Amino acid sequence: MLQDCGNYFGIAYKICSKVNIQLNYHYFAAAVKLPDLHKKLGSEVDYQLDYTWMRYVKLAVG
Repeated sequence: MLQDCGNYFGIAYKICSKVNIQLNYHYFAAAVKLPDLHKKLGSEVDYQLDYTWMRYVKLAVG
């Protein structure tokens, strides 16, 4: 089983009232020790752009 150990850090910036950007770091690890596999599986950085079109409609790209 794959486990996302959470956001170690992330930043968000509101460009204007309708546009928000985010940058988040994720660390992935196996939930249990598996044979021939390290518990640490890797990490990634996600970039996301959110556009709020209407009150209940948001477009998220990233």
